[in-house]
Amino acid sequence: MPDQRKYIIWAFLICVVVFAVIYFAMSFNSTKSSSGYSGIVDDNKFLNQDTNRNYINGKILFQNKCAACHMIHLDATGPDLAGVTQRGPWTNKENIYDFLKNPRKFELSNKYMQELRKKYPGAHPVFSMDDKDVDAILRYIE
Repeated sequence: MPDQRKYIIWAFLICVVVFAVIYFAMSFNSTKSSSGYSGIVDDNKFLNQDTNRNYINGKILFQNKCAACHMIHLDATGPDLAGVTQRGPWTNKENIYDFLKNPRKFELSNKYMQELRKKYPGAHPVFSMDDKDVDAILRYIE
């Protein structure tokens, strides 16, 4: 009899854990940040107004080069990129181009980046993108 009770308790605990995982997964998918966004850009919202090649190229580039660490309207491994061109050194596009070509060099010379690195300690990779590619990504996330 004590062995049966042990198995019943274990079965109950497993059910509770499975339920908790399912509940967390469902709530995570529907959770929105305090700004009301879920971190995903709704293409339908933009494609009705902006179907040009620059936007679509930006989306593809963002997904291939940025989305592993960055989200839009939510922090991830890297900072939230929504409104990036309105803060810090990024108000000057030349700084964005320079940073993506040589992140470490830019970080060493920029106090804003040094503070940001404390919150996001991972090293930013170097990307071989031309300025048009960066502009397309900015078009997509802005």
